[in-house]
Amino acid sequence: MREWDIIIFIPLNTQNFPERQEESWYKKRMDIFKEYTLKSLIKQSTQNFHVWLLCEPKLKHYSETWKTILPNDRYQLVYNIKKLWKERDKTQPTMIFRLDTDDMYHPNAFEKVIERTNTTNKNYIQFTKGYVMDIYSYDMFEWIHHSPPFYARLWRKGWNIPDAKLREHDKIAGKSKKIKDQAMFIVGYHHKNKLNKIDSPGKGHTGREVVGREKMKILKDFNL
Repeated sequence: MREWDIIIFIPLNTQNFPERQEESWYKKRMDIFKEYTLKSLIKQSTQNFHVWLLCEPKLKHYSETWKTILPNDRYQLVYNIKKLWKERDKTQPTMIFRLDTDDMYHPNAFEKVIERTNTTNKNYIQFTKGYVMDIYSYDMFEWIHHSPPFYARLWRKGWNIPDAKLREHDKIAGKSKKIKDQAMFIVGYHHKNKLNKIDSPGKGHTGREVVGREKMKILKDFNL
């Protein structure tokens, strides 16, 4: 099989959230993105990927301010996915990850998924174990979810643009190969999330606080 083409989808302002109509949101979120999300991408054990920050054309005047923090041309603001797709090799096996601007992946996340493609025929590979962390206090809780938004969508015979929209994460639980043996993500909790409280982040959570040496090791593993 040919080498995987890896693309990371990061929605910047394509979701219809009122706060993303305000300049102040972009400044605050950029700081979080640089400190957590971007660092986790720069530290990935494989750097053979592209990052597409998905942008709403009507909010281009806000999105363009993010160009200053993008480290190289593999990171780009995307206003029209179909245009980029037309320029690609349609037969190239493609792996698309989804990531929010306030979350992060373990440095081995992409490599881990590539390894698992050899042991499954499913079109989704999903991480079910991770942590949620208060980015201000560094309080941390274990998060084990039956179908979290941390997954890769696989197109083994080439990316099909009519199917380009990723499914909602809670709808792929029975369609995905689960990676349960290692924590692969951290949800950044910054008091503006949809999470009501840090110790009950989702279905299947354990609510177990991570402290002491265990937390220090996790922070080191995630380069924090």
